[in-house]
Amino acid sequence: MGKSSRSKFSISFLIALALSLPITIPMGLGTKIVNAEIQIAIDRQIREQIGAQIREQFGDRKNFLDKFFGDRERRGGSRSPFCSIVPSPSLGSILWNNMPLLVWKTKNGVAVKKVAIIHFETEETIWSEDNLNPTQQFFAYTGMPLASGEYQYKVVYEFNNKEFMAEIDFDIMVESDRDRIARELQQRESQNTNLNLEERALQRADVFADRKLWVDGLQELFALPTPSPTLREELQKLRNSLCHE
Repeated sequence: MGKSSRSKFSISFLIALALSLPITIPMGLGTKIVNAEIQIAIDRQIREQIGAQIREQFGDRKNFLDKFFGDRERRGGSRSPFCSIVPSPSLGSILWNNMPLLVWKTKNGVAVKKVAIIHFETEETIWSEDNLNPTQQFFAYTGMPLASGEYQYKVVYEFNNKEFMAEIDFDIMVESDRDRIARELQQRESQNTNLNLEERALQRADVFADRKLWVDGLQELFALPTPSPTLREELQKLRNSLCHE
């Protein structure tokens, strides 16, 4: 992280630390004890002033996860033994990423046996994979980049010694829209070149969040090889919110 970035984050940390600490007035000889109500009022006023300074300098910093959990238009989740997270029928069917990371959650001993992507109109199998670890919860699509159009994601899983199939429809967005978002991603990255891998993923996810492309934002975060403990905990909360027990 560059010097200017470190400085900015240091300022943010110090201001946040100031907000978390109680404000006290030292007591010495001849010092009067300030009335508790007055002290509370002083605390509140100072905190509001510092909060205003933060908003003025840094803006309201909501990242992808803040926006995701705060989105009122997002609906529900799945209670089935197999729950698809990427792609997800509850988060929108349009994807920017034409090399999707497939993410799911299973329960009650469900074992995923096979995943496949089918062209919706021709019913041609574009790609399939059946070499899966029974406890695996994601798999990266390894075929050719998907062209704009409609597809179906099929999953064969075993539950109570019986095989079941889940089918999720999704679209890869048209090239003109993909190119426009790609330019914005590149522009955002050029403005912040000193980010680490996780910060970069959160930044890219934020671009997708602004367009309510939640699935693409989730792919950025789930694709991180070693997320921080905090982000790992948030992603688990997200899994639980989408896939109800």
